[in-house]
Amino acid sequence: MILSLGGCHVELDDSTPLGSYLHFREALLSADAPTVWHYLSRETRTLYSDALQDLQSIQEAIGRLPPSDREIITQSTGLIILRRVDSPYELFEALTRLENLVGMDTYRIGSGVKELIPSEDGRVAVIITEADQYFTLNLNPSGQWRVDSLTSIIQETLRPITGNLLAIEAMVASSGFHTRTHDEIVRILSDQAQIPAPQGEPAATTENDTPQ
Repeated sequence: MILSLGGCHVELDDSTPLGSYLHFREALLSADAPTVWHYLSRETRTLYSDALQDLQSIQEAIGRLPPSDREIITQSTGLIILRRVDSPYELFEALTRLENLVGMDTYRIGSGVKELIPSEDGRVAVIITEADQYFTLNLNPSGQWRVDSLTSIIQETLRPITGNLLAIEAMVASSGFHTRTHDEIVRILSDQAQIPAPQGEPAATTENDTPQ
């Protein structure tokens, strides 16, 4: 793909920050989750690897509890998602709403490139869009540019998983769930932010709701 900028032809492939950004932009605007994932930096994707490990740790911890407690925790922590998630990408696809990554209303009308600012060492570049949104891209060891500016947004999305893991580990280490009532368990876990409902599924709002 070649774009003419100011009379100069620029090759739009992954070896240039502009090329990677424009492919990333196209994927966001078309809700192409696999391609958005492809253009996220390794460090960003590691956030999902860590979150998946936390979910698996939660599953391991509650596996030692009575069946009735397991059901309460599974519904209260979003652990049900493990039944359909086997990889970091699948967790990304299940939990991440692409429109929330960039503020889609603004992005749709101002995602064009206004300015590209490279670092002195040539390994980092900042894209400023027409809507004055900033995107940082890093050059990876393979010579490809990847988006590395969405970390804080993604961390906020995944924060409930870590919060629930810490809460469950603390309760199991202290007295276990078998000494607590149903209402106590739900109250303790509800103090943690809730894991977003998987894409296309409603969030559970009452103890009688059964995640699909």
